[in-house]
Amino acid sequence: MNAVRNIGMKPTHARYAVGYACMCLWAVILILSPIFGSASAFYTAPASMLPGLAACLASVALRRSFPSLEGRTWLTTLSAFCMAGGTLLCTYPAMAENDSLRFAGLCLSGFFAVLFIMSWFEAFSRLSPRVIIAAAGCAIAVASVVCWLLMFVTTSTVSVFVSLLPMASYLLLPSSKAHGEAHDAKDAAKEGGTGGASREAESASKTGSAGRGLRDVMAAAIPVRTMVGLAITFFIISSVVALAPSFGLFSIAVKPVALLAPIGVALFFVLTAYLVRHQIDSSILFKILLALFGAGVFLIAYSTGISAAFVFFANIIAEAMMWAMLALWAKKTPVEPRIVFAIGWVAECVGVTSGRVFAPMLADSLEAFFAVSIMLIIVAVGFAFSEGSVMLDVDFQQDELDERGARDKAFAERTDLENAGAVVAEADGMGDGPGQGELFGKGVEASPAPALQGVAPQREAEARNSSDVRAAQARPVEELIEEFSQAHGLSRREKDVFALWVTGHGLKRIESDLFISESTVKTHLRNIYRKCDTHNRDEIIALFERESRQAE
Repeated sequence: MNAVRNIGMKPTHARYAVGYACMCLWAVILILSPIFGSASAFYTAPASMLPGLAACLASVALRRSFPSLEGRTWLTTLSAFCMAGGTLLCTYPAMAENDSLRFAGLCLSGFFAVLFIMSWFEAFSRLSPRVIIAAAGCAIAVASVVCWLLMFVTTSTVSVFVSLLPMASYLLLPSSKAHGEAHDAKDAAKEGGTGGASREAESASKTGSAGRGLRDVMAAAIPVRTMVGLAITFFIISSVVALAPSFGLFSIAVKPVALLAPIGVALFFVLTAYLVRHQIDSSILFKILLALFGAGVFLIAYSTGISAAFVFFANIIAEAMMWAMLALWAKKTPVEPRIVFAIGWVAECVGVTSGRVFAPMLADSLEAFFAVSIMLIIVAVGFAFSEGSVMLDVDFQQDELDERGARDKAFAERTDLENAGAVVAEADGMGDGPGQGELFGKGVEASPAPALQGVAPQREAEARNSSDVRAAQARPVEELIEEFSQAHGLSRREKDVFALWVTGHGLKRIESDLFISESTVKTHLRNIYRKCDTHNRDEIIALFERESRQAE
């Protein structure tokens, strides 16, 4: 229980919360700068986000040769300076009055902002899941308080402050080397000295996208349903921003009570990181968010006004929630983190720009806007974010499949060494207690194997496991797997997963070889267990062994 309730936040993690808060605050104020008296809002979002969309697509299409965004590289340094300069051009009153300068500033800052934010996403994706959730919540609180304070100052002061945010965020950005060392130390402490090997295996599983097609990469990065839900969420937010002034329901009222909403959401994030056990369904969080926006639509329809604070805070919360979800998802996919962010940001870009462009068409009819918003909320809640579609593990080390797979692999390695006449030394950490049985021999017992230290590299162990299974059969194992799959009604993909799983391969290897996310692998395994009326790896190996012997 103590492990479950340990968030793992340290004082050094404050730089992540503040650094991302700077970027979140920059994005929200830049896109919503018309509230501070700047030029027309019609082209603000497209002019800023479409160049960013081009940067995202370039990073995906050129993933094989795209420059590194990990830490303070030359590209992240250039991006921070260009963001600062572009922001000043499009927000400072003396320059923003010139439409050409304003448009150029929006394009310049928007293009390089995405590249710089990707570097932060790379850093966030290496944090533990609980720290990611807690840091995102702290970022909401920081960004909201600062945004509220900015409403009391002049537009010129806001412009200068926002232009300095990219540089402040750059100074807080952790270097890749320092972060990698911290990550290795953390893994070593958790895994008994094998942290370096773990990071190497994780990195290897994330490099397979270079040789994959663009369609496969995009499919593996983020579920289509999630992209649809993100686009709908940001479409509704953008529509509220665009139409509230048209309906005469917008005011710049500044009240301290407005901070209660973002602070409450921030506390919700921290409590979630503290209390949630092994898994969290981020689709439920987005359903809550969409329900709140549904209430906002009613507020616009029946109230006398909606404050600027509501607009700002709604955007900050949505940005942070998407950030946390994508960072957690990036830990479970075979795709590089920056590609996960790029594809997720495409969904946000589509939602925001379409809301700004098409919402004015409904400016003459509040009822039509109300109907469209409710319809989209129903679609998002009922289809895009169905329960379990974005199930994310919070404690990877406590996952049952991972634990049992590690025990089986460790036992197979010990069995191989014993059969080869190897002497098991105490220094290797291998006890003399009873084993779990052979993969194809005396059956499989339920007792776990002892933990191993100093075992051979993972890929060598997997190869030996696979070769042992093949040698134990008179018929080709591929043929037996095919017959077993047909007998139990396994789909083609389930058969592929089963073939690797039953021959001793781990989750990371299956994820890499089949180029599917970790959660997809586990979903297939659960379906396989259900169809075979088994509950774990031991049972299904015993069943496969028994039916294989009967088939001979």
